[in-house]
Amino acid sequence: MRHYVSYLIAVLIVGVDQCSKWLAESYLLAYQA
Repeated sequence: MRHYVSYLIAVLIVGVDQCSKWLAESYLLAYQA
């Protein structure tokens, strides 16, 4: 169970990192246009 929780946290961190990166890129593209 503990291993599953740590895996879930890792996936959440990676997902948030990717989401923030995608938001930053789309924001820059919208700002340049």
